[in-house]
Amino acid sequence: MCKYFNDIDPLLVLEELRVTCVEKGYIPLPLKEIIESIKKDGNSLFQPREKRGEWAKGLNLKDIAESKAEVLYYPGCNYSYGSKLQKIPQLTTKILTKAGVDFGILGDKEMCCGTFALQVGDRRSFTALADTNINIFHRLGVKKIITSCPICYSTFKVDYKRYRGETKFEVLHSTEFLEQLFKKGVLKLNKKVPLVATYHDPCHLGRLSEPYKEWKGKRVKYGRYDPPTKELRQGTYGIYEAPRTLLNNIKGLKLVEMERNKEYSFCCGAGGGVKYTFPDFSLATACERIEEAVATGAEALVTSCPWCESNFEKVMQQDSQKIKLYSLLDLVNRAL
Repeated sequence: MCKYFNDIDPLLVLEELRVTCVEKGYIPLPLKEIIESIKKDGNSLFQPREKRGEWAKGLNLKDIAESKAEVLYYPGCNYSYGSKLQKIPQLTTKILTKAGVDFGILGDKEMCCGTFALQVGDRRSFTALADTNINIFHRLGVKKIITSCPICYSTFKVDYKRYRGETKFEVLHSTEFLEQLFKKGVLKLNKKVPLVATYHDPCHLGRLSEPYKEWKGKRVKYGRYDPPTKELRQGTYGIYEAPRTLLNNIKGLKLVEMERNKEYSFCCGAGGGVKYTFPDFSLATACERIEEAVATGAEALVTSCPWCESNFEKVMQQDSQKIKLYSLLDLVNRAL
């Protein structure tokens, strides 16, 4: 559980410790190389900047830098470059177009959200990226950002506000927006998808996306039992119901829950730089989560995060698992 332990937030403590380490020059080489990739090519995957928009080739999507639109669709690094993951932004934009949403994309002008730099303690690089992105979004008149990546989502929604104050744009994860379309009757899930599925809550869509509230403590006299109290962000108000609303309304699909779900969800093991610095631990964590999914009797493990998907898939390739892996959007698309 990464968000709450007794009366402290472990992630905030860890974040400050990592910042101190980076400032003193202590940063593992793999993480340092990824930071350099972000600075050089605007992504954390060592991919050339000019190929970032190739996922949208042939889709005739509006370039928001050339034609104005108040809604920006932002897929993020993994969905832009991952050959197996590119179908998610392609399906998402197909649904948005069909629903009549006036939106645009940045294509190869899109930059990394900067979350990786923040997670590993390079706060200076993170704030520089945040400033660059915020300036671009404001200059283009973006009023709403829809993103498929939970990590980009929590970064734009929570971390930009935490470090750079209020922004002029609303941030929605694609599952939130699809839920809105469904409730309005625009998104119709008419086809049957006979499947017993369990849903894995990504950390950044769940507990780490809980809204940030500015808090300043007050100094008290020594010995006086009146400590300043801070409302703890325990993950309770993350995005949990939107994906479940979509799954529960797919005809023929039965949703079963793992023992650890919602704000108590077990991590996939890929975040915080762990995938690159401690790969064995990362995969062991994913393996434990997959075993928990199998224990529910589900035929399919469903999630909505590229990091979770890639980590789970790696374990499934190494070990024969009696469960299939799906992106939530795959199942929504099948039901349309």
